[in-house]
Amino acid sequence: MKKDLSSLFDSFLAKINWYTNLLVKICQPLSDLYKSKAKTELSRICEKLPAPEKSEVTKLLKRVSIPLSGERSEVEDTLSKICETELSVPEKVKAKIIESLNTICSPLSDPEKDEVYESFILKICATWETFIEDLLALCLSNDVSQYSEYMDTKFPKRPSKELCGALISGYRYFDYKNVGDLKRISKNILPTPFNPFPSISAFESRKIDEFFQIRNYVAHKSRVAKRSLTRLYRKTYHLPSFREPGAFLLSSLHEKTKEIRFGEYIRAFTNAADAMAKHLGV
Repeated sequence: MKKDLSSLFDSFLAKINWYTNLLVKICQPLSDLYKSKAKTELSRICEKLPAPEKSEVTKLLKRVSIPLSGERSEVEDTLSKICETELSVPEKVKAKIIESLNTICSPLSDPEKDEVYESFILKICATWETFIEDLLALCLSNDVSQYSEYMDTKFPKRPSKELCGALISGYRYFDYKNVGDLKRISKNILPTPFNPFPSISAFESRKIDEFFQIRNYVAHKSRVAKRSLTRLYRKTYHLPSFREPGAFLLSSLHEKTKEIRFGEYIRAFTNAADAMAKHLGV
């Protein structure tokens, strides 16, 4: 069991870390390394050009050597227009030059960042839900005695993980309202040594529940979900009006820190996983 549990926890944490790193890569300003690679590629393209065309590109680079401002689409349009009017090179070469220039000069706009973060909310919640269901099934497969007593039904002493998954989800899917409800369910069916869910702290529980509340709005965009999220903003964060989830997650936790709210929510998931792993001796 320990090997299976270790693999499950490692897989969950690796996926969450991968999502986080991917978000940083997509949304944060390009690092000097990426810009350097783009410039190297641009130089390599230019070296292969005949002298007249190379001179054209050199003159062009002097105009766009400083990152341009504005929306990314505006920057790309500007670069494309400049290249179209001032470069007499083959279309394939021109396309590669524009691509390199976009990498060097183009920012990602705030609305674009908001959209990216909102899409990752769904991915992170789905990853957590799958992890929780698999963990519950794995813990149950190690000791089904309490579940058997709770259901007043006899089961094999060592049921498979697949059977336990079916016992948990039934003919639909495993559903719980919040972390508190998850703890209540696990208390009914798992003996204490194999029940890691109470080890999730009250703070982490609250943050995970908040994140799922945000997810509900992103997934449905309903008036009910929006009202619920607006109440959360007002009560917990003293925000006077509604904010779209992406903008909310990208805002700073405190005035004196650069950390964004998204980071606090991610820590809630990973800290919860660490606490449960510790309880199970993984």
